[in-house]
Amino acid sequence: MSDPMRHISKPSELALLQNDASSPTSSTSTPPPPPQTITLHLLGPLSSPWPLAQCLAKANGPFQSEHKLLNLSPLTKRWRAAWAAVPATAVDRVVFNLAPPEPTAKSQKVHWATKIPGDKGIGVVEMDAIRLVMTMATTMSMRSRKTVVFEVAGDVHPDGPTRDDFKELKKIVAGLSKAPEGVVA
Repeated sequence: MSDPMRHISKPSELALLQNDASSPTSSTSTPPPPPQTITLHLLGPLSSPWPLAQCLAKANGPFQSEHKLLNLSPLTKRWRAAWAAVPATAVDRVVFNLAPPEPTAKSQKVHWATKIPGDKGIGVVEMDAIRLVMTMATTMSMRSRKTVVFEVAGDVHPDGPTRDDFKELKKIVAGLSKAPEGVVA
């Protein structure tokens, strides 16, 4: 049996899970839709001009170069609000993908802050992305009363968080996973 996999790259797309879980069935004997496996591309919205501009506008601190470090607070706020509306029973496995988005014709390439090439560029601070994953996993773990497995995927090397940070995040997120009694997730 294979899980239906849904890739979500914008907070607004989480509403589809809410609609799936609350859609009326034709009869009371029809079971609810099965929980889904979803991949959340958490940095995906940064490929669009508006979310990127919001994160740039909130960036702070003196810069000694042309590098711009994004403040993920506006993005985190949008993901958290959309995530809170998802029924806890709608998902049974969540993959948090931390790969920076591919640039579009209207957006710039986003790099990890420690890996911005040259003198100019836009960067995501690794710890901010890690906090975003931990916030999302903690929220769902606290709300869920059933099995939910969390995983982390994404761009680890050469343009990503250090291997140690990534390994530690994977352990923490796996620890937040809920599994049936007697089963280790």
